[in-house]
Amino acid sequence: MTDTLIQGFQSRTLSNGLTLLMGVNKLAPRIYTHIVVKAGAKNDPPGLAGLAHYMEHMLFKGSDKIGTLDWEKESALLAEISDLFEQHRHTDDPEEKKAIYQKIDHLSYEAAGLVASNEYDKLLSAIGARHTNAYTSYDQTVYINDIPSNELERWMQLESERFQYMALRLFHTELETVYEEFNMAQVSDHRKATAALRELLFPGHPYGTQTVIGPAEQLKNPSQQKIQEFFSRFYRPNNMILILSGDFDPDQVMALAEKYFGSYQAAEIPEGPEIPDTELPENQTLEILGQESPFVYLSWKINTDQANSIRWIPLLESILQNDETGLLDLNLNKQQKVLQANAFSWVFQDYSALGLFGMPKQGQSLEEVKALLTEQVEALRKGEFESWLPQAVAKNFKLQQQAVFSSNQSRVQIMTSYFSRGLSWEDYIQIADWVEQLDKDAIIAFAQEHLGEPHAIVYKKQGEDPNIVRVAQPPITPVPIQNDQYSEFARQFLAQEETRLQPVFTNYEESIHTEELAGGVKIHRVFNPVNDIFNLEFIIEIGKNHDLELPIASRYLEYLGSDKLAATAVAQAFFKLGLQFELNVGYERTFISLTGLEESLEAGLELLQHLLFSLKPDQRAYDNLVADILTRRQNSKQDRNTILKNGLSAYAKYGATSPFTNLLSTTELEALAPEQLTEKIAGLFEYPLQVYYHGKKRPDSFLGYLQPFLRKAGQKPLPPVKVFAKASITENELYFLDFPIVQNEVLMLGKSTEKFDLEAFKGKNLYNSYFGTGLSSIVFQEIRESKGLAYSSYAYFNSPLRQKDPHYISAYVGTQPDKVAIAIPALTRIIQDIPINPDQINQARQSLLKQLESDRIPPEKIFLEYLDMKDFGFSHDLRRDIYDWLSTEDITTQLQHFHHNYIRNRPFRIMVMGDRKTTDMEYLHTLGKVTEISLEEVFGY
Repeated sequence: MTDTLIQGFQSRTLSNGLTLLMGVNKLAPRIYTHIVVKAGAKNDPPGLAGLAHYMEHMLFKGSDKIGTLDWEKESALLAEISDLFEQHRHTDDPEEKKAIYQKIDHLSYEAAGLVASNEYDKLLSAIGARHTNAYTSYDQTVYINDIPSNELERWMQLESERFQYMALRLFHTELETVYEEFNMAQVSDHRKATAALRELLFPGHPYGTQTVIGPAEQLKNPSQQKIQEFFSRFYRPNNMILILSGDFDPDQVMALAEKYFGSYQAAEIPEGPEIPDTELPENQTLEILGQESPFVYLSWKINTDQANSIRWIPLLESILQNDETGLLDLNLNKQQKVLQANAFSWVFQDYSALGLFGMPKQGQSLEEVKALLTEQVEALRKGEFESWLPQAVAKNFKLQQQAVFSSNQSRVQIMTSYFSRGLSWEDYIQIADWVEQLDKDAIIAFAQEHLGEPHAIVYKKQGEDPNIVRVAQPPITPVPIQNDQYSEFARQFLAQEETRLQPVFTNYEESIHTEELAGGVKIHRVFNPVNDIFNLEFIIEIGKNHDLELPIASRYLEYLGSDKLAATAVAQAFFKLGLQFELNVGYERTFISLTGLEESLEAGLELLQHLLFSLKPDQRAYDNLVADILTRRQNSKQDRNTILKNGLSAYAKYGATSPFTNLLSTTELEALAPEQLTEKIAGLFEYPLQVYYHGKKRPDSFLGYLQPFLRKAGQKPLPPVKVFAKASITENELYFLDFPIVQNEVLMLGKSTEKFDLEAFKGKNLYNSYFGTGLSSIVFQEIRESKGLAYSSYAYFNSPLRQKDPHYISAYVGTQPDKVAIAIPALTRIIQDIPINPDQINQARQSLLKQLESDRIPPEKIFLEYLDMKDFGFSHDLRRDIYDWLSTEDITTQLQHFHHNYIRNRPFRIMVMGDRKTTDMEYLHTLGKVTEISLEEVFGY
């Protein structure tokens, strides 16, 4: 056993090689966890790319104890299914494959009758876990949970059982889910472009020769035997790391790890793939096509070791782009020479790369964007950056590290990234100091050695991609879902005596210290006990719905300087102080925020005052901004996520006139005078406002620096707010948007109330947890687990942002066009007639109670939570009301009442997006009148 203490993180190793990384954080009685397996997509066996990712999915299905009702019978059936998959893989005869798959389907249905559905997730819910998830990268596979600290032992017990044995149950329905994930990736232009970039950068290595999901042909021919072999080879204690950050005793964690994981047997870990050491030619180029707006990627493979990569690449990335003073920021983004320019990096285990991304302005070619990007790299190589920039980058690294230290999730994510690459917490801690000691010449020398002409360039142009391959799912028989069944392991697990925490609800009056200043301005202060980062906000109750010019003014501000400082000098001044400034305009509220190192607060306020009250209009900058806004508007109409989540959602709620479509027209934008916008920014401080400060100082110590902002506060009344009429949904309505995607995206929206309703608010979490979201929810089990209809499906009861607005029930399924006729009725049926399982409802209730008992509102969020409560018409912590409602004795009846009062018999607007050529329009017409809408109607332009 080894034991080292590194800057608050303890690293310990069991005798079998299992590594534990532990960081204690007592702010809340919760623990954020990663279980890291140092094997990923690059370790996939030849001919079976995607295996590691698929296996990650299967680790949620249980073991020979978790989830089984009769392992002897089930295991015999699973063995037959495994053999059939081998036969299926080794035959090329389509008819024989089809016949074998029918046998697999039949046996899978029989085996599903011996399964307690989604038991692993139910047991996690029983201990109050949340954020349950996993991901597969090229180098590692990571399993995630966030648990109450008093449930540490049961989490250890459950996870140790989970990783002892992998039961490949419900394999073919999960395979359909992976097919859906593959099909979704086919229409993601950025995923296709980065895959092309890796192909050029890493020839002969899995990073470049395969994707994490895998190719179509190999996905269609899986091997259960190879998956089990992969599990046996790589899921060994000497290849795993348990990373925990939160409220615990490290000695107790060590004892529990020994108890539950100590019997795991170490084994020799197979070596990874060969690492070709080839010199790459320069300017290798690929061109791909896709629906989204055009862009270009270029990248350099950095030939240096892990320890150097993890230091040098973030430094070079920050010198190129840090959102304020990087070469891309100053020379391209702030000069408006491109629509967007960013730097990015890949620090893999075997190779590393630095890359740039650019989007063209209207009329600009991708080749021109590429030339502008490479000019910035050449400027780096020549040392054409300020000599103080590395030290300012170091200061901002320290600022980022302080933010990381205060968050369990961020700590664990950093440690996962570092330790799985053979690096340490100490390597992370020391980066800022290392940068601080570098001189400019060393940076220039490294850049000249590693950044010549780019090794890889990918041009993504608009057009129909002829290479899209859709994996067609074979027909499957929906498997039975048995929510009321439990394995013997689960019964014993749930019967264990448990301790409960006492909930702590926030007393806003005690936590928020409020003073009234001259002129009636209130300043609200919440003490920061965690770090030396402050946040100061000016809050004005005015937004886009009051004044359509405000969002334009906010975007214009980025390109402006003062009468004494150019825009680039302003950005440099904030960055050197370790500060960030933002003007954020919402629909009905605006935040003007200053955030950063506490030591720079006063200097930051002086700088902010000078900027906002001495803004210098710039006609050229405004003309460029208008051109870019119009380009972005057109680009948004090619982005399926923007169309679905913003456009169609707003159309369902409001119709063609909504806050989403409420925009200045092209004519109005072009007629607007820049002076109007600069005056509008300074004029924000003439409206009634309040100040919020989170930090260590007393407000009276910097009150003098606030006064210039407050002198005119309240002199102007707030303008009237534009009110948008919500759609009156009295019967089911169906709308279709023709858009070239391989799936059908189906969004259903129903109005539940006319305004905020406290009873609805109290019941929504239980409804969502039990019914609509999560791995063990009714929707997930019915749509994905039983029928394999979609990668993603949910139903969600939404609360409004303000008291005057309605609650809505929304549901979504993204599925193949030939399955829409199954998916929509299945989703509609269970929404209207919610299946009732008292045991599962009670488990969802207990999970939420345990989450509330272990939750603590972080100090930095207390005032913002208070604002939310005030928007609902309350001044106390409404989590108390939710807790009391969940504590009701007959919770099943409560949920049934909730469903009856807020869900049942509500009509829906059903928004369907898909390609008319593949969509079953005949079926859609059977649902009622189909209204076809255009992108112009959805976006308002």
